[in-house]
Amino acid sequence: MNTAISLTSDQSINLSNGQSIKLAGRHGIVQFANQEVTLVKFANGEHRHYPTLELKAAANEKKLHLMAAPVHLRCVVSLTKKQQKEHDRRLAYCEAFDQVENPCTAGVPERVVDSVFKKIQKQHPKKPAWKTVHAWFSRYLIDGKDMRLQVALKEDQGFRVVDEVQEVMDKVIKKHYLKTSRPTVVFAYKQLQIAFAKGKRELEGFSIPSLSTFRRYIKGLSKYEVDLARYGKKYAENENRAALKVYKTSFPLERIECDACEINIGLLNEDGTYAGKVTIFLVMDVFSRAILGYAVQVGHTKESAAAVIHSLAHSMRLKDDPEKNPMSGIGLCYVFDNGAGYRAEMTAKFLNAIGSDIVRCRSRRADEKPHVERAIGTMRQAFFKNLDGYLGKKSEVKVTEQTLKQAAKLSVSEFMLMFEDYIQNVYHHTGNRGINGFTPYEMWNNHIDEEEVITLADFDDRLMLRGNAKTLTCSVSGGIAHRGQRFHSHELKEIITRKLKNSGSRSCKMEVLIDDFDASAITVISDGIMIEVPNVDDVKRDQGFSFLKSQTKQIDSANAPVPMSARQAQAQNRVRRINGTHVESDTLIQDSEIIENTTKELEEDHAATSTITETERNATDGFGVDDE
Repeated sequence: MNTAISLTSDQSINLSNGQSIKLAGRHGIVQFANQEVTLVKFANGEHRHYPTLELKAAANEKKLHLMAAPVHLRCVVSLTKKQQKEHDRRLAYCEAFDQVENPCTAGVPERVVDSVFKKIQKQHPKKPAWKTVHAWFSRYLIDGKDMRLQVALKEDQGFRVVDEVQEVMDKVIKKHYLKTSRPTVVFAYKQLQIAFAKGKRELEGFSIPSLSTFRRYIKGLSKYEVDLARYGKKYAENENRAALKVYKTSFPLERIECDACEINIGLLNEDGTYAGKVTIFLVMDVFSRAILGYAVQVGHTKESAAAVIHSLAHSMRLKDDPEKNPMSGIGLCYVFDNGAGYRAEMTAKFLNAIGSDIVRCRSRRADEKPHVERAIGTMRQAFFKNLDGYLGKKSEVKVTEQTLKQAAKLSVSEFMLMFEDYIQNVYHHTGNRGINGFTPYEMWNNHIDEEEVITLADFDDRLMLRGNAKTLTCSVSGGIAHRGQRFHSHELKEIITRKLKNSGSRSCKMEVLIDDFDASAITVISDGIMIEVPNVDDVKRDQGFSFLKSQTKQIDSANAPVPMSARQAQAQNRVRRINGTHVESDTLIQDSEIIENTTKELEEDHAATSTITETERNATDGFGVDDE
């Protein structure tokens, strides 16, 4: 609050630009003052000129009061390392000045500064001028001998510009900076200089702000308003979002938040070739903050329904070790964004079959699913940040695929082991402030009733719903091949045999459902009926096609060896004959050698002298045939 300072008759009035005054009961601000005239802007916007002598007379009559600037108390709780070092440096000089009776006596300040500098020059090698120290000391006394107030920078230093100049700045910024073409600050400042040059009469007596002041003024504007004007509404809302509320839940599996995020890390196959970039799909229970399920997509950077459905199915299934990782089950409500995989028809069909509700967030409104967003941020700091080959957050650093390939260090299997270990042993057993310091594991075990949890094991054909629908070629002998894996069963063989009956063809097309992150089986649809066809290699559940591919050495057909040509063989034989090294191969048998064989009995047909019966000869293995 401003306080009035009355002037006595023997005090001379000294008005300056920006001075707050109270004249005849009216509040105003001095816009311009010299020895002859003073311009005052009153609170209602009125401007009036007064002869300076008239204002001095009003001050003597106590009709004019200077308003003291409001006192703002500052409080500094902590300092940065740099500020603390400067605090110790200045405090050493000011305390020494404080112990001197007359620090302003000629020669005394210099001797005090020299004395203190000798003591602290190892820690603080920069010696200040005595006038600088005197300024520190004066401020030190004003601040009640609290040096922290002096060295701690204010968050908002303010801008010492008068209203007329600020008005011009606002106009220039609005016209030349807050535009969708996104001009630079320097360009806008040049327009400010032009505006000052054109408005000499209106701005006479005012100096143009410096570029640094102009830049600070722009930084002090509302970030949302600047982003809205320069980038548009969607960008502004996304950049300035804030989680202003918490979604209250009463029990586990009441609300499930799902999200996908690209991670700037590339992985390698087991043979050292590049596998691709990583995308994580998470399914999180809001009540316990537990990660119910996830899918790791390598190489394919776009969201796919297959990845989304696999992460959902993984969250709904009992895990391999329920005691160590009991968090699973079907939720009442699933919260999705508008990503391609989450709004896909197969994803909606999967959840509709399960019977769960779907809630969709508005576009670029991550604050409507804040808990899974926070979990992803935690994983970046606690896990991904420490991995070899991780190149930072996507929005902060634009990384090309080639850069990821060059930085890749971890293999797919190594990453999967580390990520699974982090989820089960670190994340689930770390206290979370959002749930009052409890761990997700504790919250789940303390509030869940295992008998009431419904998992995918409680369903029938809905287990066979998979996210990637394809039409593939099937054959009786080979079954179905997809991405280097083969799927077959007796049931599929019978279906294909019926389809190919009397057709003369050896193969046919079949509709199949594939989970790219589970190569243990696929679903074949025949006449509207789904059957599950296993992998002939007996692959474990949740081992994806990309993971299996990473375990296989890639064949480079371009560098494969080629057989010797006839011309090369002729040339080699010619060289051997010339060198006398030509020798017939010991693995060669010519027809003449067989005809001239002296042991004729060895060439007789063994069947003529065999005691094996015809029934035994036609048996499967030739043994164990029962006599009729």
